Amino acid sequence: MSAPAGGVFWNRNLVLAVGTGFVNTVGNGLWSALLPLYYRQLGATDGEIGIAFTVALLANTVLQAVGGLMADRFGRRAILFAMLGNTPMFIVAGTTGDWRVLLLAYSGTRMLMGTQWPALFALISEAVPREAQARAFSYFEFSIGLGLTVGPALGALLISQYHVGIGALMVIHGAILAITALVRGGLMREGPRGAPPSVRQLRAAVSPDLVWFAVAICLAALAQTLTVAGPFYALFSADVWKASEAEINLLTSAASLVGVAFGLWGGHWADHTSNRRAIIAAGLGASATVIAWMLSPTLAWGVVPVLATFMVVELEVIAQQAEQSRLTTPETRASIVGALGAVQGFVSAGGPMLGAALIPFTGPGAPFALGALISAASALAMGRVKSQTPSPKSQNTNPV
Repeated sequence: MSAPAGGVFWNRNLVLAVGTGFVNTVGNGLWSALLPLYYRQLGATDGEIGIAFTVALLANTVLQAVGGLMADRFGRRAILFAMLGNTPMFIVAGTTGDWRVLLLAYSGTRMLMGTQWPALFALISEAVPREAQARAFSYFEFSIGLGLTVGPALGALLISQYHVGIGALMVIHGAILAITALVRGGLMREGPRGAPPSVRQLRAAVSPDLVWFAVAICLAALAQTLTVAGPFYALFSADVWKASEAEINLLTSAASLVGVAFGLWGGHWADHTSNRRAIIAAGLGASATVIAWMLSPTLAWGVVPVLATFMVVELEVIAQQAEQSRLTTPETRASIVGALGAVQGFVSAGGPMLGAALIPFTGPGAPFALGALISAASALAMGRVKSQTPSPKSQNTNPV
C-alpha cells in the first residue's frame, strides 16, 4: 500500500529505531567523550590511548560484514538481539582497575555494535519510499544527536553534583542496552525474506559508483576519527583549552544539539537536491571548520568551530546513509552495508594511532590538520559518483 509522504515517518520500525536510538545514545553520551580521560585514570599513556582507540575501531568492523550476511540470511530482527551481550561487558569495563581489561571489554561491545548495524540500517531503509530515505535517516540521526545532547549534559550533572565516576556511567549504559535490545528484537517487524543473496548477486552489486562511494566514506570516516570521533577531541580540549571533564561533556552536548537540528534540514535538502551534492558540500565544509577548530587558542574561541564541524558532519552522515540505500537493493542491502562498514572501519581505525604518532613532532593540532586534508579528499572522491536522477514517487509496499 502507498503511504503519504509525511505518514511514513510514523512507521512502526522507524519509531522504534528512533526511540531506542535516542535512549541508547543518552547512555553512551554519559561517558563517551571522557573515555580518553578514563584510560588515563587507569594508567594508559597518550600513545597507548591512541592504540586503544584503534583496536576498538577495528573491533567494530570485525563482525559487520558477518552481521550483514547473517541479517540477509536469517533475518534482521534476530541479529538485533545480539546487543544483549553488551551488558556484562560494560559492567566489566566500568568496574575494572586496569586499562587493558577496559580495552578488551569495550572492544567486545564494539564488535556487537558492528554486528547489529547492517540489520538496523536495512529495517530503517526499507520502512520508507526511496524518495524519503534521507529524511528518514535524518530523523534517526536526530534521535542519536539528541541523545548525545542529553547524555553528556546528564553525565556532567552526575559527575559534578553527585560525584559519579566514569566507570559507573558505563555500567548504567550497559543496563540501558539490555532493555533496548529486547525492545528492538521483540517489537520491530520484518517483511518476508527471499532467498539469501548468491555470490553472483553480491558481485553484481559492486558497481563503479559503489567503489567510489566506498573510497569517499572511508576517507570521511578517517577524518572523523582524527577530529570529532577519536580521542583527540577530548585530549585537545583538556591539554590546549584546559577544559574540565564537565566542560567537555557540556560542549559535546551543545554541539550535538546544533548538529542534529541542522541535520533535520539537511535530510530534506539531500532528498531535494542529491545525496552526492550534500556529501561533497559537507566534506569541504568539514575541512574548513576543522582548520578553524585547530587554530582556536581557547575554549571560548573554539566553541563556534566545534559547533560548525558537528553540523556539517551530521549532514555528511545522513547523506551517506541515504546514498547507501540508493546504491543497494533489498536483496543484498544488509550484506553490502556490512561489507562497506567493515572496510570503512578498517581504514578509519588508523586515525587514532596516526594522530598520536604525529602529536609529539607537530603538536596537538596535527590530527586536525590531517583530518581537514583527508576530508577534502573524501569530497573529491564523492565527485566521481554519478549524480542520482529524481525517482518517481514510489510505492511503499514493504509490510513493516
